[in-house]
Amino acid sequence: MIKEKNKELMRKIFRILLVLLVIGLVFSLYVDYNLRRYSIWYAQHMPHSKDSDPVLVMTVKNIKWINKPNIVELENYTYDLDGNPQIYVDINEDHIVTLSSDDGVWVINNENGEEIHYSFGKNGQMDWESNVKENVTEKEEQKGRDLVYSIIQPYIDNSWYPILNLQFIFNTVYYDQFN
Repeated sequence: MIKEKNKELMRKIFRILLVLLVIGLVFSLYVDYNLRRYSIWYAQHMPHSKDSDPVLVMTVKNIKWINKPNIVELENYTYDLDGNPQIYVDINEDHIVTLSSDDGVWVINNENGEEIHYSFGKNGQMDWESNVKENVTEKEEQKGRDLVYSIIQPYIDNSWYPILNLQFIFNTVYYDQFN
């Protein structure tokens, strides 16, 4: 009689633990999805240092997950979402831009053969290098930043307010990276 009660109690405990495990798994998957899907909105509203650019980093890092703008508006954009997500943009016949979370931004000018590489660290700070020029002016650096923002601006404009606002979790996860 006592053994049967113990078995019944163990079954109840096992069921409760199983249900809690499933609920915990579903919740953690939803939190991960939410942080990726609404990362641009969260990045716009998080505290960060002047030198960092969380919006840029989150846009490129989570390009698979964020809301994409209307395709008609972006007919010169193509995507490579396998492995390292990348955005390719044909600005005109002479300029091609590749935006990648691992490689930064490559601007290829077919007119003079110049390749400009704007790499950004994990906090969004940009470094510049070129196969033609050795020094970069502030004006050229700002031009590169403006180019990057002209590419990602449709994504920023299309970012939504999260259904369940998890800003405090986002800030906790990314605070050290952007400060």
